[in-house]
Amino acid sequence: MEIHLKEGIDAFQFGMTPDEIVEQFGEPDIKTVDAEDENEIIWVYNNYRIRLSFFQDENETLLGYIRCSNPNLKINGTKVFDEEIDTVLKNSLKAVKKWETDEYDLFVTYFNSDNWLTLNVEYNRINGVEMGVPLDD
Repeated sequence: MEIHLKEGIDAFQFGMTPDEIVEQFGEPDIKTVDAEDENEIIWVYNNYRIRLSFFQDENETLLGYIRCSNPNLKINGTKVFDEEIDTVLKNSLKAVKKWETDEYDLFVTYFNSDNWLTLNVEYNRINGVEMGVPLDD
């Protein structure tokens, strides 16, 4: 599965409707509504290890956020999942210069606002990626 900055992961592309997702990938394993935001619909595809968030506005519902922990996750053709964070930042994501880090009890997140990309890191290795539509888009 390939990460496409500002666009999505593989054929899961920002701006897709739920109908387009179902047409391409079938029904999700889980459908739910965010407990804190009734305008956010969450779908889970277990085989892809991906969680999609659709946001409802006045006229339509569109894919706007993706969480993924697929072990085949790549960026620029290079494996990301379970790789050391420093290696990925220096090689696969060297064009991305500005990262904000947040340290929690047992994990760290690396966030880049230009690409709305978050790398979740535990044991110094990437164990998940979150992507959203950049605010200026």
